[in-house]
Amino acid sequence: MPKRVSKDWLQLDQGEDLILRGSARRETALRIAVFTTLGATAIYGVLGSFVGLFSWAMVPVFALIFYLAFGAFMLGLRHQGDWALTSRALHLRKGLTFSRDSIAGIKPLDRAVIVTIRRKDAVATQRLDTDAPADLVVELKKALED
Repeated sequence: MPKRVSKDWLQLDQGEDLILRGSARRETALRIAVFTTLGATAIYGVLGSFVGLFSWAMVPVFALIFYLAFGAFMLGLRHQGDWALTSRALHLRKGLTFSRDSIAGIKPLDRAVIVTIRRKDAVATQRLDTDAPADLVVELKKALED
């Protein structure tokens, strides 16, 4: 059975040019699931040790069940991390669009770039997964210089 073509989430305005585009990685979603599982298991262990009906043998079972459930959840949400950089804005698949002027900082990583976005008094960071972080950094630095 052929793979069904998905509807493109990015709608460009007339005169707006696509510069770079990326999608969230499976590894990022699973890494978040691992760290969240470690935290949830630690909380489960601490809270469980205060309760009389607690077995340490259940801690790995809890961790496995939590990881499988939360990992599947994160893999389902993974595509919300898709992004596109255009000549006018940074578009996130979550339905958010930020003008290039709102980019306040960049931090290159091995296979991603963390972008700091500032709007009025609000500041947020967004991880943009990419195979070519150097190209993305060059384009984002242009936005910082403007």
